[in-house]
Amino acid sequence: MNLECEAGLSVAFESPAALTPLTPINCSGTSGTNPILNKSFSVAGLADSAAPIDLKLSMTDAVGNKTTKAISLLYKDIVSGTPTITVAKAFTNKFQTFSGTCTVGEGDVKLLMKRAEATDSSKSVACGLDGTWKLEDYDASTLTAADGAMTAKASQTDAAGNSTVTVPSVGFTYDSTLPTGTIIVTNAQQVLNISEVAVVQSFTGACEVGTTLQLSATPASAIPILNSTTCLSGGTWTATVDYRGVPTSTVSSVLKLVITDKAGNELLLPNTTIGIDLIAPTPAITIAGSAGFDGRKYINIANVNAVQVRATCEPGISTFVRIKDSTAAVRASKNVGCASSPLVDSLNLSALVEGEFTATIEQTDDAGNIGNSPSYTLIK
Repeated sequence: MNLECEAGLSVAFESPAALTPLTPINCSGTSGTNPILNKSFSVAGLADSAAPIDLKLSMTDAVGNKTTKAISLLYKDIVSGTPTITVAKAFTNKFQTFSGTCTVGEGDVKLLMKRAEATDSSKSVACGLDGTWKLEDYDASTLTAADGAMTAKASQTDAAGNSTVTVPSVGFTYDSTLPTGTIIVTNAQQVLNISEVAVVQSFTGACEVGTTLQLSATPASAIPILNSTTCLSGGTWTATVDYRGVPTSTVSSVLKLVITDKAGNELLLPNTTIGIDLIAPTPAITIAGSAGFDGRKYINIANVNAVQVRATCEPGISTFVRIKDSTAAVRASKNVGCASSPLVDSLNLSALVEGEFTATIEQTDDAGNIGNSPSYTLIK
């Protein structure tokens, strides 16, 4: 307090009541002059007030003459704002939203975003009349180029200069790195044949623990099922794909795996294409042996060492002629190939006993599908 007073006067507070117990202050100085009284005093006993507080001073001389003076220039505010802070996402690869509550009338909320101990950025956000504040879609990538833990703090400073005593903070992780993962297709699954498609196929691969997985497969009638949509401990995923309902005309299936980490970074693995062949070869014997007068086909003394077989076939794949007896046991076999269709070849069947046999053409395509011609009856 700076007060011009008459030297030798005793200055005391008349009001407010909280200040009257204070010890009177002597206005010292040279007699006959009016010194400036520069003195500090405690207002700890006063309640906070948004309106001016009237101060009434009394000045008393040595013989008891007293005068009073009123001053209405004092405000008291020692209460600071107590904001809170939360983040929308524990992990982010770019944008983050900060929000919380705040003390109305205690100033804007100052938001400090930090990496380690260095202050990287600050923002001022208005405290709403409803006692809340919010900073939406703040670009966290502007804070740092490196991934890592981030800290955000919120404080308020009012017009009296009071700042939040206990500053609340919240942590989050900035992560801009794509997750990693793989799809593993075995050699046996490179091309699926009829018998393999009849069994639900199992697939596996690598992933980052905690990431979210999404698996799709074509055609639309294929049914992919992940055993878990979250990558579990061990860093592997497993799934099944049911191809039993796909059309016979299907020639391939595309597996797509999307891996998304907690920050929202999304990895779309390159498409994995699996061949599908659901059409078996359809060979057919057009003629074999010699025609008898009864219309049947014979292995006779004239052709027994070179029984001719003519057949239609699928070129370029494994092709065998099988001669079977009445018990379906193979009694003769020859790899005749199929360079082109129709094929013409001959078999030496001199070792066969006399009787009735059946001849078939058996073809196996590259996918492993086996196709047999209708049986062709031969009599030796």
